[in-house]
Amino acid sequence: MKILLLIPDLGIGGAQKQFVETAIHLNKTIDLEFQIVCINPNNEYLVNNNRKIDVIYLREKSGILSLIGAFFKYLIILFKFKPIIIHSWLGRAHRFSLFGRFFHESKIIFGFRNTANRNYSFLENIDFYFFSKLFVDLYFCNSKIQMNYLNSLYKIENNILHYIPNGFNLEIERSHFQPRLNSKYKILMPSRICQTKNQFEFLHFLSENSFFLDTFEFHFTGPVYDKRYYRLIMDLIDSNTNLQRSVFIKTENIQISTEFRSADFIFLNSSSEGFSNVILESWAFEKILIISSKCDSNNIIINGFNGFLFNSYLELINLLREVSSLDDSDWIKITNNGKKSLLDYSFEKIANEYINHYRNLLT
Repeated sequence: MKILLLIPDLGIGGAQKQFVETAIHLNKTIDLEFQIVCINPNNEYLVNNNRKIDVIYLREKSGILSLIGAFFKYLIILFKFKPIIIHSWLGRAHRFSLFGRFFHESKIIFGFRNTANRNYSFLENIDFYFFSKLFVDLYFCNSKIQMNYLNSLYKIENNILHYIPNGFNLEIERSHFQPRLNSKYKILMPSRICQTKNQFEFLHFLSENSFFLDTFEFHFTGPVYDKRYYRLIMDLIDSNTNLQRSVFIKTENIQISTEFRSADFIFLNSSSEGFSNVILESWAFEKILIISSKCDSNNIIINGFNGFLFNSYLELINLLREVSSLDDSDWIKITNNGKKSLLDYSFEKIANEYINHYRNLLT
């Protein structure tokens, strides 16, 4: 069985991480042959994480001529590899995958890894209403909210919608619980700097509730995706002495494992998040997770059991007071529950779910 895995790029991002690590586990399957095709030449994730997979890149640079060349290169791959299934991992690869139906009669799978409530473009809506219904055989979503969204808005049938969450490498080195690592509690906010991650709004909340800054330090770590938004954040910090003493921002040379080990809490405040890798990472490093209920994957958090949920900044005020008063036994209990929850999300298990769906599609 030949399967073509298609992704727009292999840059820095949670979806790219999930793709690479899942592909590594898929390639261990003896009776399946995989070909990985990447539309754009960005391979930053592979380089930064020293991961090696065999990839064919369709484009060498941007521009319309490069895109036309990529299309013909893709057709050559289809005729040579002859995939039975084409699984496109992200929206920007979906249209490329459809050519597999026209030129080789491959089965088509669309993968979705974005938040359900984002605004789809005019062309994406055409894809959903017309091409998808005619030519797509399966849809994979990494959140149940995304599944419900596709079903209710685009009337995609439930029998071809499947929930497959993100995975985690359970073999990596992890940390163990250590109570109160810092003179203040360190809250780590690991995500790229952009508007959908709500860093500026949260800092504004802190500036109006500065009494938290005597108890907590807030560490923002992640690359800058929106320079204008980043400038707003820095201007706000520069104008507020309370924020200056307790808010720290790191955008380069980030070692995620080091940042997680040094933190007491992991905080996720995004309004645009499918299944966040941060949830699994916080469980792996035995940290207490605080997450906004706006995140699509909030359903895997049992409030007070393996993390904490908040619906508004007003609720967050009381929640921060609550978590700062946890004793060691409560802390250990919650982090142990998170560690047990993590076992359901091994990359091996997630890869097997994909494989089962591939096989069922052909029976």
